[in-house]
Order: sequence, then C-alpha cells, then structure tokens
Amino acid sequence: MPSPQRLRKFDAVFEPISTLPLSVLINDVAGFCIAQLAIRNLTEYTAADLVRSLDLNVPFMAHVSRILLPQLAANGPALMMLNLSSAARMGIPGVAPYSGCKGFIISLNAAMAREMAAASKEVDCLTIISSDVRTQSNTVGLSPVSPDARQFAKAMLDRAPRAVKGGWLECLP
Repeated sequence: MPSPQRLRKFDAVFEPISTLPLSVLINDVAGFCIAQLAIRNLTEYTAADLVRSLDLNVPFMAHVSRILLPQLAANGPALMMLNLSSAARMGIPGVAPYSGCKGFIISLNAAMAREMAAASKEVDCLTIISSDVRTQSNTVGLSPVSPDARQFAKAMLDRAPRAVKGGWLECLP
C-alpha cells in the first residue's frame, strides 16, 4: 500500500488545473520501468522490477482518470481518450507486466464509459489501441511508414468523433 503522503500527491498534482474548462483529456502513460531493459519472461523479473512496471503503467492513468473525470463531466459533452499499446490485446511475450497493465486500462475505460452512461453524464470514454508509433522512447524496430507521435495524435483526434458516434469503446488505427 502506498504511503498516505504519496496518495495525497496524486490529488495535489492536479490542483492547479482543477478549474480549467476541460472537455478533452488524452491520458497516456507507458514504459518499461525496469533497471535493465530486456525482453524476459515474467519469472525472470525481480520483485522491484515488477512493482516499478505496474506502478508506472496503472496507478497514474487510473488516478488521472479518477481526478479529472468529474471535471470532464461538469464541462460535457466531453471526451476522455486513453491511449495504450497493442500489447493490451496481443499479450506480448517478454513484457508480460506491461501487456497486463494495458489490458487493465481497456477494462477501466469500459467501466468508466458505462458509469458515465448510467449517470447520464456526457463524457465519452474511448480507448485508443495504437500500433507502431515513433516516439522519443520508441525508435527501434519500427516500420519506415510508422507515424510520429504528433501524426498519430492528429489521426486519432480526427477519428474519435466517428468512433464515439458509433458507440465504440475502443479504436484501432
């Protein structure tokens, strides 16, 4: 269990933006937060490596959603986009904790979407399941036609209204 101080920090970090008229939130965090980046089986992770991977890829996104969802609802119609890797569906061997975290986010998004609908809140929740995107940390093994982060973000923002109108909870490029 995180310390009470750490838990208070999650709320405090968003205090400066708590009054902004937020209507779109793109919530994206990801990484392989381990001492030595290597593709390896789950049984080869140390306890510390596993906890770091889980801590980076689940709590922050969940807390951002928890804290900013009421603000989105107050300013609706609104859109929350949770961006994640294709690892969520594929279950990539060698990075099992990362893949599992991304699967959690798919379920989190579906539950939030249904909670908003049940409460008659005008907040659409859409999970973006990306493929190869060139970023500062993702530069190896990409296709020559892989978009960079800005190109991908624009394409997804352009596609989001159609996905929401169709009642989708997930959108793949």
